[in-house]
Amino acid sequence: MEQSKLSDTQGKTNAMLSITSLNHPHFLDNDRELIEEWEDHCAFLSLHGFLPFADKIRSMRFLEDNTMRIVLRNTFVSVSFNKLVIFSPEKIEGLPAPIGRTNTKYKVIDWIDMRAGMTHEHEWIKSTTDFVNCILFYPSKRLDGHHPNKKDAAAISYIEEDKLNNVEWSDSYARLKAISMMKEAGIKVPAYKIETSHREIIPLGKYIYPEVDSVEFK
Repeated sequence: MEQSKLSDTQGKTNAMLSITSLNHPHFLDNDRELIEEWEDHCAFLSLHGFLPFADKIRSMRFLEDNTMRIVLRNTFVSVSFNKLVIFSPEKIEGLPAPIGRTNTKYKVIDWIDMRAGMTHEHEWIKSTTDFVNCILFYPSKRLDGHHPNKKDAAAISYIEEDKLNNVEWSDSYARLKAISMMKEAGIKVPAYKIETSHREIIPLGKYIYPEVDSVEFK
């Protein structure tokens, strides 16, 4: 279960939290208040003993008779529960097959290394289409030292699941559109100096599961 949607009532319910993936707020969101809230929740849970396995969990398996098998680094434990709340099915085995999704689109981030034209006034560029809907510029993390004016870029698209593997929606096409958008915005850089480093795919919706006794899917 991913670290998310932590409730202020955690201390009142005495519920334990088991984490398979510690997902920090995305740095592109640039939301200091959200980051501080996330850090405060993590500190509270840890200090009050609500994270019994911390970051040692490798995977989990849902068993019958209200039991979860938690696989740690060198062993496993079986934990009984009265009610199980699942925030994310990542690394959880034994769940029923999902019957749908709340949103079939994905947020796709194509990370772009700017080998030239890194210094400019733009923080973002917006388009009117889902494919490369916007380009966010951020201080490059590739360079040694602190260079707040030298920027790399992230091209953000919103893509339906059935189009993820289509060449027209690929990282290569995203790079070409990003180059076009940058030139239109007045950023002067040779096309061969703009390189896509990798692609990050983030599901926007949640899986919908059939009802399971004593289990709630968030």
